[in-house]
Amino acid sequence: LMVAYVRLGGLQGDSNQQNIGDTKGALVSIGKAIKLGEALVRNNPQDVVGLRKLAMAQFARGVILYNSATTQEAVAATREAISTYELLNRLPAANVEDSSNAASSWSLLGDEEGTDSANSLFDLPAALQAYDKARDLTNQAMQMNANASVRSSLVANQLELADIENFTNPAQAIVDAREGLRQISGFSDEERISLDTVRLHEMLEIVQARALSQLDRFTEANTLA
Repeated sequence: LMVAYVRLGGLQGDSNQQNIGDTKGALVSIGKAIKLGEALVRNNPQDVVGLRKLAMAQFARGVILYNSATTQEAVAATREAISTYELLNRLPAANVEDSSNAASSWSLLGDEEGTDSANSLFDLPAALQAYDKARDLTNQAMQMNANASVRSSLVANQLELADIENFTNPAQAIVDAREGLRQISGFSDEERISLDTVRLHEMLEIVQARALSQLDRFTEANTLA
């Protein structure tokens, strides 16, 4: 039932997918899922399935609030998801998906606090901290199962960090962008030509070129333009 409420909320008002534009209704539906999850976890704090579904609902609430420009509320909702994932990942039954989903929650927090969109708070130190935590958790997932999805997420983490570092530390942005490109070079041929990987590669080169330009290294930047 919780999953159904979250899916309904997505159809009602998640701008990341086709929806009917009913943000208020979406939040009501997801609120019902959260109440059910909280009851499950309250009765059994080690209920792995309950924790997963609760965190999923809290994350979905954060996404919808962020996309509807109520970012302070979105940050609070996303932090609730992060806390739930922290409880989940302490349990022996936690798996690679739990670590990856926890990383996604930290990435969402970074988007909310950083420069991802006009809805972001532009708190660059907070965003850097969030993206760094996301990378740590993705590396943790890598230790459990270095599958293609996790490897791609790690490259995305490098891009997130480098993008913020363009504002705060261009030299470090170059380091992190190049690390992302190095990781892509280790992908299989099939992985490297996928649309998602091609986009990541292009964005990493753009971020690196911007950082090089900020450091007056225009010749190097022009080779990437």
